[in-house]
Amino acid sequence: MRTVWWDEGRVRLINQQRLPGALVYVTCEDYHRVATAITTMEIRGAPAIGVAAALALALAAHHSTAPSRVALLAELTAAAAALKGTRPT
Repeated sequence: MRTVWWDEGRVRLINQQRLPGALVYVTCEDYHRVATAITTMEIRGAPAIGVAAALALALAAHHSTAPSRVALLAELTAAAAALKGTRPT
């Protein structure tokens, strides 16, 4: 069973707060939602958090409308900084 994965331009993950009582999936449309999932511990464990953060950066790039490489790099740098600040422990 996958804990976190890419699904047609979105990041999907299992809400680990709800386990073992219920299997609930979270759909993240942007990197901000992934950051929230990390902060609130909907996703837990260093490997899963690392994958979620990497997919969040991919999500930021996928939805970017940056007009240049420099602008894209600036967007991704801001997303990475936001994600870095989410570490729950």
